[in-house]
Amino acid sequence: NYRAAIGTPALALDLNGNENQRAGGSSCSETPDEEDVKGPEPEIDGRLYINRVYHISSERMFQLLFTPSRFMQRFLDSRKVFDLEYTPWQSDGNGNQTRTLTYTITLNNPLIGKFTTATDTQVKGQEGQSYFVQTEVFTHDVPYHDYFFSVHKYFITRTSKHKCRLRVCSNLKYKKQPWGLVKTFIERNSWSGLDDYFKQLGWSSWHRSPPIEPIRGVYIHLFLMCHYLQYVSCSCPPPHCKAPWNLLELWIHFVSLIPVFLSLLHVSPVYQKRKVMGPAVRGALQDSITTLEQLKSSLLLLQKSFEVMNKSKSEESSDH
Repeated sequence: NYRAAIGTPALALDLNGNENQRAGGSSCSETPDEEDVKGPEPEIDGRLYINRVYHISSERMFQLLFTPSRFMQRFLDSRKVFDLEYTPWQSDGNGNQTRTLTYTITLNNPLIGKFTTATDTQVKGQEGQSYFVQTEVFTHDVPYHDYFFSVHKYFITRTSKHKCRLRVCSNLKYKKQPWGLVKTFIERNSWSGLDDYFKQLGWSSWHRSPPIEPIRGVYIHLFLMCHYLQYVSCSCPPPHCKAPWNLLELWIHFVSLIPVFLSLLHVSPVYQKRKVMGPAVRGALQDSITTLEQLKSSLLLLQKSFEVMNKSKSEESSDH
């Protein structure tokens, strides 16, 4: 089960921050009404590739990684993994669930070939809202494939309602012991491929879940403004106070553009190197500028409306 899979604590793990997080990120902040959920430390076997807190629930993280999610489909497409087939999860009688995947991996390595088929056996355990998945991957068309396989462990730990920590580690296991040069060949090529795979997976996941603080600031301001505008709209008869209604519509449009704004915070490294901006990015920027200009005009109109209303009330009070 999940707790059995966790094992003994791993002293190298960072409980308070992100070991591999970029400087300036702040993915460990808490909302005032949430506290970290402390759980047992996972036993790290082999290389620790990912150890990061993400601003999504543990259930959502599991869905992203272990269901046919759009994120995973795009990631596998980028890795040129195809012919994916899998069986449904089935109980193994020990409180866990298992399934088997088969797929073809593009290698493009002259030493080991262009493609290889693979069989991936996965075991899933769950305790509450935390998940453990162990996968054993056997490749069938690479040199010395009958000597080894790779084992990968995914620990998805709930830390709060909308946050989780993802830890991923990998190791190579041998079905039979190879002699020196063969073992060197296996490990050099296997680790090189795994390093590249999990580096891209960690980067893609980080882009999927940007740091908490910028998002929280945007949403708090939007939340307060939208509720304030709703209050004003309900307090003023629409014929005499049209500005709030128009402004509310603009804010709703602004909310719909948030994913675009967040994606612009992390421009693709390809664009950064080429110093060019694609049509989609240019269009998103132009839409954002237009929306903000409309918001500015509506806010000024709203301010003027309040001034007129306050002046009218003052005159009425003086008359009485």
